[in-house]
Amino acid sequence: MRTWPPAVFRVLPDGIAVTPAERTVSVAHGGVTVRLELAATATAVREGLATLRQALAPLGLTASDIDPVELVVAEVLNNVVEHAYAEAGTGLIRVTVRPGLRELSIEVEDDGHPMPGGVLPCGDSPVLPLAVDNLPEGGFGWYLIRTLTRDLVYTRIGPRNCLAFRMEIGSDQPH
Repeated sequence: MRTWPPAVFRVLPDGIAVTPAERTVSVAHGGVTVRLELAATATAVREGLATLRQALAPLGLTASDIDPVELVVAEVLNNVVEHAYAEAGTGLIRVTVRPGLRELSIEVEDDGHPMPGGVLPCGDSPVLPLAVDNLPEGGFGWYLIRTLTRDLVYTRIGPRNCLAFRMEIGSDQPH
Protein backbone atom coordinates (compact mmCIF):
# COMPACT_ATOMS: atom_id res chain seq x y z
CA MET A 1 0.00 0.00 0.00
CA ARG A 2 1.37 3.42 -0.96
CA THR A 3 0.75 6.17 1.57
CA TRP A 4 0.81 9.96 1.34
CA PRO A 5 1.39 12.50 4.10
CA PRO A 6 -1.78 13.53 5.98
CA ALA A 7 -3.90 16.31 4.44
CA VAL A 8 -2.27 15.91 1.01
CA PHE A 9 -4.72 15.46 -1.83
CA ARG A 10 -3.54 14.45 -5.26
CA VAL A 11 -5.10 13.39 -8.50
CA LEU A 12 -2.89 11.11 -10.51
CA PRO A 13 -2.62 11.36 -14.31
CA ASP A 14 -5.20 8.59 -14.68
CA GLY A 15 -7.74 10.80 -12.90
CA ILE A 16 -8.08 8.63 -9.82
CA ALA A 17 -8.37 10.51 -6.56
CA VAL A 18 -5.77 9.69 -3.95
CA THR A 19 -6.68 9.80 -0.28
CA PRO A 20 -4.23 10.86 2.39
CA ALA A 21 -4.16 7.23 3.50
CA GLU A 22 -4.02 5.25 0.26
CA ARG A 23 -4.89 5.07 -3.39
CA THR A 24 -8.13 3.17 -3.61
CA VAL A 25 -9.50 2.19 -7.00
CA SER A 26 -12.23 -0.19 -8.04
CA VAL A 27 -14.41 -0.60 -11.10
CA ALA A 28 -18.16 -0.07 -10.82
CA HIS A 29 -20.56 0.02 -13.77
CA GLY A 30 -17.71 0.70 -16.15
CA GLY A 31 -16.51 3.66 -14.10
CA VAL A 32 -14.11 4.28 -11.27
CA THR A 33 -15.18 4.39 -7.64
CA VAL A 34 -13.71 7.52 -6.07
CA ARG A 35 -12.74 7.37 -2.42
CA LEU A 36 -11.50 10.38 -0.48
CA GLU A 37 -10.43 10.65 3.13
CA LEU A 38 -9.98 14.11 4.55
CA ALA A 39 -9.58 15.87 7.84
CA ALA A 40 -12.71 17.50 9.18
CA THR A 41 -11.46 21.05 8.67
CA ALA A 42 -12.67 23.84 6.40
CA THR A 43 -9.37 23.83 4.51
CA ALA A 44 -9.40 20.07 3.93
CA VAL A 45 -13.04 20.26 2.77
CA ARG A 46 -12.10 22.89 0.15
CA GLU A 47 -9.17 20.77 -1.03
CA GLY A 48 -11.30 17.63 -1.00
CA LEU A 49 -14.00 19.26 -3.14
CA ALA A 50 -11.40 20.34 -5.69
CA THR A 51 -10.02 16.80 -5.73
CA LEU A 52 -13.51 15.35 -6.14
CA ARG A 53 -14.16 17.59 -9.16
CA GLN A 54 -10.91 16.48 -10.76
CA ALA A 55 -11.58 12.83 -9.98
CA LEU A 56 -15.05 12.99 -11.60
CA ALA A 57 -13.77 14.71 -14.77
CA PRO A 58 -12.64 11.46 -16.47
CA LEU A 59 -16.21 10.19 -16.23
CA GLY A 60 -17.15 12.69 -18.94
CA LEU A 61 -19.61 14.56 -16.74
CA THR A 62 -20.68 18.06 -17.69
CA ALA A 63 -20.62 21.06 -15.37
CA SER A 64 -24.40 20.70 -15.01
CA ASP A 65 -23.74 17.24 -13.55
CA ILE A 66 -20.71 18.06 -11.42
CA ASP A 67 -21.87 21.43 -10.00
CA PRO A 68 -24.86 20.05 -8.05
CA VAL A 69 -22.75 17.13 -6.81
CA GLU A 70 -20.11 19.53 -5.53
CA LEU A 71 -22.78 21.72 -3.91
CA VAL A 72 -24.43 18.81 -2.09
CA VAL A 73 -21.15 17.23 -0.98
CA ALA A 74 -19.93 20.66 0.22
CA GLU A 75 -23.08 21.11 2.32
CA VAL A 76 -22.73 17.64 3.81
CA LEU A 77 -19.01 17.99 4.55
CA ASN A 78 -19.43 21.44 6.07
CA ASN A 79 -22.20 20.07 8.33
CA VAL A 80 -19.87 17.29 9.46
CA VAL A 81 -17.10 19.79 10.26
CA GLU A 82 -19.44 22.23 12.01
CA HIS A 83 -21.63 19.79 13.93
CA ALA A 84 -20.35 16.20 14.05
CA TYR A 85 -16.84 17.19 15.09
CA ALA A 86 -17.74 20.51 16.77
CA GLU A 87 -16.36 19.64 20.21
CA ALA A 88 -13.67 17.21 19.04
CA GLY A 89 -11.92 19.87 16.99
CA THR A 90 -11.26 17.56 14.07
CA GLY A 91 -11.68 14.04 12.83
CA LEU A 92 -11.74 12.07 9.62
CA ILE A 93 -14.39 12.16 6.86
CA ARG A 94 -14.66 9.46 4.20
CA VAL A 95 -16.41 10.13 0.89
CA THR A 96 -17.18 7.39 -1.62
CA VAL A 97 -18.66 8.10 -5.06
CA ARG A 98 -19.75 5.20 -7.24
CA PRO A 99 -20.84 5.97 -10.80
CA GLY A 100 -23.86 4.17 -12.17
CA LEU A 101 -25.53 4.28 -15.54
CA ARG A 102 -27.29 7.65 -15.02
CA GLU A 103 -26.52 8.37 -11.40
CA LEU A 104 -23.85 8.71 -8.78
CA SER A 105 -24.19 6.88 -5.48
CA ILE A 106 -22.49 8.87 -2.75
CA GLU A 107 -21.68 7.91 0.82
CA VAL A 108 -20.21 10.16 3.49
CA GLU A 109 -18.97 8.63 6.74
CA ASP A 110 -17.57 10.14 9.91
CA ASP A 111 -17.01 9.19 13.54
CA GLY A 112 -18.38 12.43 14.99
CA HIS A 113 -21.46 13.14 17.06
CA PRO A 114 -24.70 11.56 15.78
CA MET A 115 -27.53 13.56 14.26
CA PRO A 116 -29.79 14.98 17.00
CA GLY A 117 -32.44 12.39 17.72
CA GLY A 118 -30.78 10.06 15.20
CA VAL A 119 -32.67 11.62 12.29
CA LEU A 120 -31.89 14.02 9.45
CA PRO A 121 -33.14 17.61 9.67
CA CYS A 122 -36.35 18.09 7.68
CA GLY A 123 -34.84 20.77 5.45
CA ASP A 124 -38.04 22.67 4.75
CA SER A 125 -37.66 25.65 2.44
CA PRO A 126 -37.12 28.77 4.56
CA VAL A 127 -39.66 31.51 3.94
CA LEU A 128 -37.96 34.55 2.45
CA PRO A 129 -37.10 37.31 3.11
CA LEU A 130 -35.48 36.16 6.32
CA ALA A 131 -32.65 37.86 8.20
CA VAL A 132 -29.44 35.82 8.17
CA ASP A 133 -29.43 35.79 11.98
CA ASN A 134 -32.88 34.14 11.91
CA LEU A 135 -32.04 31.29 9.52
CA PRO A 136 -33.05 28.01 11.15
CA GLU A 137 -30.56 25.22 11.75
CA GLY A 138 -31.02 22.74 8.94
CA GLY A 139 -32.22 25.60 6.73
CA PHE A 140 -30.94 26.11 3.19
CA GLY A 141 -28.27 23.41 3.37
CA TRP A 142 -30.60 20.55 4.19
CA TYR A 143 -33.22 21.97 1.86
CA LEU A 144 -30.67 21.89 -1.00
CA ILE A 145 -29.46 18.41 -0.05
CA ARG A 146 -33.02 17.03 0.03
CA THR A 147 -33.99 18.82 -3.20
CA LEU A 148 -30.98 17.71 -5.26
CA THR A 149 -30.71 14.09 -4.07
CA ARG A 150 -32.84 11.00 -3.88
CA ASP A 151 -32.80 7.93 -1.64
CA LEU A 152 -31.27 10.01 1.17
CA VAL A 153 -30.59 7.73 4.17
CA TYR A 154 -28.84 8.39 7.46
CA THR A 155 -27.73 5.56 9.73
CA ARG A 156 -25.58 5.36 12.82
CA ILE A 157 -23.51 2.19 12.87
CA GLY A 158 -21.64 1.97 16.16
CA PRO A 159 -19.61 5.16 16.44
CA ARG A 160 -19.96 5.98 12.74
CA ASN A 161 -22.40 8.32 10.95
CA CYS A 162 -23.27 7.11 7.45
CA LEU A 163 -25.12 9.33 4.99
CA ALA A 164 -25.96 7.79 1.62
CA PHE A 165 -27.76 9.27 -1.36
CA ARG A 166 -27.99 9.22 -5.14
CA MET A 167 -27.74 12.03 -7.66
CA GLU A 168 -28.93 11.89 -11.24
CA ILE A 169 -26.38 12.60 -13.97
CA GLY A 170 -26.46 12.74 -17.75
CA SER A 171 -30.03 13.92 -18.01
CA ASP A 172 -31.56 16.90 -19.74
CA GLN A 173 -34.08 17.18 -16.92
CA PRO A 174 -33.40 19.44 -13.94
CA HIS A 175 -31.87 17.80 -10.89
